[in-house]
Amino acid sequence: NDMNILNSYSLHKKTVVDFDFNISYYIVGNIKTSQLEKSEWIDDYTLNYKFDTDTIKSEINFEIKFLNSGFMIYQFDDNYEEVASHRFMTMNTSEFEHNLPIELSINQITNLEDRKIRISPTDKTTKTFKKGFFVSPMGNNSDQLSLKMNHPNKNIASKYLTSIMRYFDEDGIRDRQLEYTRTIDFVDVRSEILRKELDIIELQKQNFKQINNLSDLQSDASINIEQQFVYNSELFNAESQLILANYLL
Repeated sequence: NDMNILNSYSLHKKTVVDFDFNISYYIVGNIKTSQLEKSEWIDDYTLNYKFDTDTIKSEINFEIKFLNSGFMIYQFDDNYEEVASHRFMTMNTSEFEHNLPIELSINQITNLEDRKIRISPTDKTTKTFKKGFFVSPMGNNSDQLSLKMNHPNKNIASKYLTSIMRYFDEDGIRDRQLEYTRTIDFVDVRSEILRKELDIIELQKQNFKQINNLSDLQSDASINIEQQFVYNSELFNAESQLILANYLL
């Protein structure tokens, strides 16, 4: 069951959406382009998107090329055809009017190699990450599971595995809470049913006694004691009234 949950599409999609794994960051080198974890992309920066990155239906790409002063940003569609571009004379796009759907502010950067951003639909990203995810028992008779993730960046792989385990644990906690609630509800309902059944049995018992002129010695004794108590109380009140009357005379 745990393996099925860990391999479930819903768990992976929740992880992709909540941690923005559908947004990929790259550095373009002279020989190869490497994917980086978001915190590795630029030394110190702020990046905001003017659209919902979780609901896009097709891929969106951006390229940032650094110049002597500022940088140039290009936007491409899923066929890598240019959609928009703008030249910024500083390292802060919010200082200029432009039609790009992002705002980038760079506070510190040591490597001025080109950067890329690729935003993919969440379903496509979920399938990709799920394909690279593997879960298996650690041994033939072991109750522990081994989780592995194939990804070119180990930091992204580690973050994804940590995120998957976090949601898996939360899912387990919710299941136990739900099981506890269901158990309490079952006990409450069953107790009410038993109480009603006992009331019916007791009523049938009393009816049987009345029909067959039977008596319950314990019940009769209890009734006699109550009657005796009432009699003694009334006798005490009468004697008290008599004493009071004689005193007044």
